[in-house]
Amino acid sequence: MVDGYIEGATVCLDLNANQACDANEPNATSKAGGTYSLDVSGVDADKLKAAHLLTVVPIDAKDSDDKGLTLGKAGKQAFNLLAPAAAFVNSDGSLKSAVISPLTTLVSHEMISGGNTLETSEKYVRSRLDLAGDTDLHQDFVAKDVTDLKSKAQMLAVAMGEVKAQVLEYQGKEQNERDAFLAALTYLQTQAANLQKAYDDAKTADTLKKTLVQLVADELKKENGSAKPAIANLVAEAKKMTSSTAAASVVAVLEQGFYTAEAVFEDCSQASYYCVHRYSQVQGSGGKINLSRDYKLVGSSWQLESNTSSTTWVLVDGKGWVQDSNCPDGTVTYVADSTGGATIKSCNGLTEKVTARMVDASGKTLKALLLYPPEGHEGVTMPSGSVLYWIDLARTQDEYQIYTGSKVMKPQNYTSAFSSLDDYIATYSTTKKNKDNWDGLNFTFDENGTSSGGKVTLWSNSGKTIGSADYERRKISGQEVLIIKATLPDAERNGEWVMFGVKDGFVYNGNFRSASAKKSSYPFFNKTMINAILNAGNKPEVLSN
Repeated sequence: MVDGYIEGATVCLDLNANQACDANEPNATSKAGGTYSLDVSGVDADKLKAAHLLTVVPIDAKDSDDKGLTLGKAGKQAFNLLAPAAAFVNSDGSLKSAVISPLTTLVSHEMISGGNTLETSEKYVRSRLDLAGDTDLHQDFVAKDVTDLKSKAQMLAVAMGEVKAQVLEYQGKEQNERDAFLAALTYLQTQAANLQKAYDDAKTADTLKKTLVQLVADELKKENGSAKPAIANLVAEAKKMTSSTAAASVVAVLEQGFYTAEAVFEDCSQASYYCVHRYSQVQGSGGKINLSRDYKLVGSSWQLESNTSSTTWVLVDGKGWVQDSNCPDGTVTYVADSTGGATIKSCNGLTEKVTARMVDASGKTLKALLLYPPEGHEGVTMPSGSVLYWIDLARTQDEYQIYTGSKVMKPQNYTSAFSSLDDYIATYSTTKKNKDNWDGLNFTFDENGTSSGGKVTLWSNSGKTIGSADYERRKISGQEVLIIKATLPDAERNGEWVMFGVKDGFVYNGNFRSASAKKSSYPFFNKTMINAILNAGNKPEVLSN
């Protein structure tokens, strides 16, 4: 067991996937040097491959990084670790020497939460941690003295413990160890790169000497000035997992059909924001999505919305820029995959991995189901037969989007548009002190950039420098894009970066999202549940098709 080597931790084979060491599961206590021995001789080979090794590291365990001190005396918090047993199963079904570390923990979490294979999960974790594509995430990096991996593992372990402790404090009397553990892992999957950069900056800056614990606390408070909103979101993501079960077949869910709705309880006539009473329906059959439609409430009845032309374009390898509009019925295909999920291929050539988790919503309130309705509707209770689906739609390739509704204009008079990335970079150079802003990020381009990329300086709204970031220039199917590798303050989705793309001789704003970015799931309902929600909001039931 590796972080440094942990002595005094409980190690078990988590056969029932509840992220806890149960009495009937093989278990052991780690010794000096992090060694442990599990007897798995009585475990079926398929169950062994599907299970994950779990380590529970208490506050009185010792980490070799801390010179014999317990975690508590070293100022650290208790934490847990995971590792996919499938990575360590011999051909005869036995378990070889298995390394459990913060790196393997992220691999296991991606498999559990994302429904991905071992290989795909490894690929995503390497990308999030900025590691080479051939990095062995399951190695004993302490014994091999792999400095970069040791540093990342120490950072991840401390951050994991600190976030878990803050979640438990936030939960108060309703503390749940499993929710806290999974919330901490969600934080690491989404924030590891930002945290690593902040930690590296802190170690090198003479004026900023913070401990990692302080940096974690600062990162949690960064967006809202308080850690509570960030922690609440992490807990909600964790509860989506702990309160649901993975759908055995996403294809079956697609072919049963599901719905979602917008603004059911709002009075759109009084709203100061964009507000439309709408529901959407998705229905598959025979490998094709034969019904994917949006319905808008007009008067007292639902009407099918027309498919208006989209100003969003996506970059598809081999095709160039294609319009990201709704596909006609029957032009989107799906096939089952080996994990119980499905792969959907859109009419524009993009593919998405679909996973689903199910909740029996019968007799439960909207608040208990984590749907957070407007005040006064929290107690709306679902009837028997209601099913809530938490569905992930994750593109399997990097996502490049531009918005052609408006061109990027030159700041001199805002009457002419940029026609090249070179001109855009030169105009917003750091030496000229002209700052551009996109999605809440203020930046200028530093000198010595090349045709493949360079550095940007990041600025606060008050005009002070707050850091730097890399930018990269790419050509995809002959189309030019520029990506600034910095988290967007106003991004609606995790992992979105600023992007600019050239189309038909003009530069447009856009966003880039790596395929490895951790996705969030969204709620959908079966017909019984959507009708119950619509009835509670005094809206007509869905149309019969």
